[in-house]
Amino acid sequence: MSAHRFTQEGKLVLVMARSEAVVLDAAQLGGEHILLACLVFQGSPAAAYLTHRGVDHNVVTAHLAAGNRPAPIAFDNDEKEALAGLGIDLPELLLRLETTIGPAARQPALPRRRPGPRRRLARFGSCAKSTVARATIEATTLRSKAVEPAHLLLSVLREPSPCCRELVTAVGLDYAEALQFMFPTGE
Repeated sequence: MSAHRFTQEGKLVLVMARSEAVVLDAAQLGGEHILLACLVFQGSPAAAYLTHRGVDHNVVTAHLAAGNRPAPIAFDNDEKEALAGLGIDLPELLLRLETTIGPAARQPALPRRRPGPRRRLARFGSCAKSTVARATIEATTLRSKAVEPAHLLLSVLREPSPCCRELVTAVGLDYAEALQFMFPTGE
């Protein structure tokens, strides 16, 4: 299905998804960014379904940020014994660090962003490309004349990418429920 078969809102969802990917500093646009962009059109069935399920921009971005957060620093028994052998009392050291620095002392440093200008556009990753292709199939299956935000959301929910699958599960979204909510008569 060519781009002229997308409604204006469908095209804008893809543009907004690209913007979301840039804001979230993602190298590639994925289904999670398309899901975020579906929230923009408050009058659309896609936004209505997401709102009905309690999903908003903050919920999605918080989940995505949590997934990118490094795990707290932990030491296994061998490392603890090795440090003790050097005369380092690890529990005492960690306690002093937390007292001086705060709870962030147990968190590793976030990776630095490479210097230079920020990306202006995120590239469509393979997941986003397949999501767009599946959205055209959703529109055809539902006998719609053009791809709308609802078809893009259904496509994300039908076969989410690994990153998006975690998000979809965490916020409780379901393909069959979304289909029934957005297209109650099956059309």
